[in-house]
Amino acid sequence: MCLAAWALRVRMKSVVLLCALLAANIEAPAAEKLAGGPFVVNVGPRSATLVWIVEMGNTILGTEPGKADKTVPVLRAEKVAYTGLQPGTRYYYDVQGRDEGRGSFRTAPRGSADFQFAVFGDTRTRHDMHRRVIETRNARVCTPHRRPGR
Repeated sequence: MCLAAWALRVRMKSVVLLCALLAANIEAPAAEKLAGGPFVVNVGPRSATLVWIVEMGNTILGTEPGKADKTVPVLRAEKVAYTGLQPGTRYYYDVQGRDEGRGSFRTAPRGSADFQFAVFGDTRTRHDMHRRVIETRNARVCTPHRRPGR
């Protein structure tokens, strides 16, 4: 065998070995998980923004190689702004094709109109205050705003 042919065989084996080593270290990306939302924000008569949080995987922190003392999820916020919508129209959305990513919202009407809304917060503390907020809401202490002339 001539020297050039031998060198070519050695290079080809090296390339094959390098490709095999690289392939062994490449992990398939984990499927992204819907970790929060979706939430519809900044809704107007002709626009709305859909926001959700995606969990992409985990980071690991340890005091020794290969020892996981802490594991923390890697999160990413995603958003889509929709424009050119019709006022007072219900729209349905689907994030990632899963039930937990489906919902709907209604754009604001053109001009002024009666509306109702609820405000709710859950800080996982002060259960006594949470109970009072719910009781107040259920007692309908708030009076709906009416436009003049109605």
